[in-house]
Amino acid sequence: METKTNNITIENMTYKDPRRNIIEIFHNSSHHLSAPLFLLYAGQEQCLPSHHFGPAMRGHYLLHFITKGRGRFRVNNHTYELSANHVFLIKPGESTYYIADHEQPWNYIWFAFDGTESENILKNCGLWDGVPYRRFIPDDSLFMYLDELIRGMQNVDYSDYKLLGYLYLIFGYLTNNKSDGATASKNDYLNSALLYIHNHYTENISVQDIADHVGIDRTYLYRLFMKELTLSPKQYLTQYRLKTASDFLYTTQLSISEIAACCGFSDTSSFGKFFRDFTGFTPRQYRNMDGRDNLSWKPAVP
Repeated sequence: METKTNNITIENMTYKDPRRNIIEIFHNSSHHLSAPLFLLYAGQEQCLPSHHFGPAMRGHYLLHFITKGRGRFRVNNHTYELSANHVFLIKPGESTYYIADHEQPWNYIWFAFDGTESENILKNCGLWDGVPYRRFIPDDSLFMYLDELIRGMQNVDYSDYKLLGYLYLIFGYLTNNKSDGATASKNDYLNSALLYIHNHYTENISVQDIADHVGIDRTYLYRLFMKELTLSPKQYLTQYRLKTASDFLYTTQLSISEIAACCGFSDTSSFGKFFRDFTGFTPRQYRNMDGRDNLSWKPAVP
């Protein structure tokens, strides 16, 4: 059976729209809701510039694999900048909104699923704790599984078990590559936080501002900094400001109050206290020293 409306074709529960280069296939699964895992629908799209979806809530799990371009994904009051080789997760009951970049709109492949084992599977894939996305390593086998899943859903001769086989292969791929993907994601968060600090240390920024920019929870940001740098975000920000201030004292004729202000300190007295704790010298003593390279202390921030 086929119907056409405004160039949109619906055939055997398949949605196609040539204007958007999209295909979506809905699957009538024979599995009961209490089954460990079952497939609901899948699709792929080459998004138009600034194409968006939502805000909307789903009653099931949904994964998007970004294969090209970039865009933004918003959930739980956090916005994430995502690009090719990211996969992002939508959980049941979450209000989400996502939009393709205007200059480099993303292409993605998605599938929706549910079942009693969904949460455990996603945990094993590194997609449950922390943030709702991770990197995946692009590989021909992964893209073959995704393509076969979509092709199989359009083939009436494909059984539920064969489709589930490809679904498990996809999850197995993510699980086997979890360490590399999770490490890459953590490095992304850390690098994004450091770049934000380096670009905004002159401003009155807080740790919450940094976490909001990166798009992760403040507690998770703290754990990440402590694990990778053995410094809290606040300590790193303060030390970066002080290291920059020491450079200004050594290389410029700016006054101490001007240096304090341009390095993000609210007043000269607090700057002086932090600087003395950091270097063992007052800003004036440090400036008047002959031969900074002979200092015994070494800044912790590069």
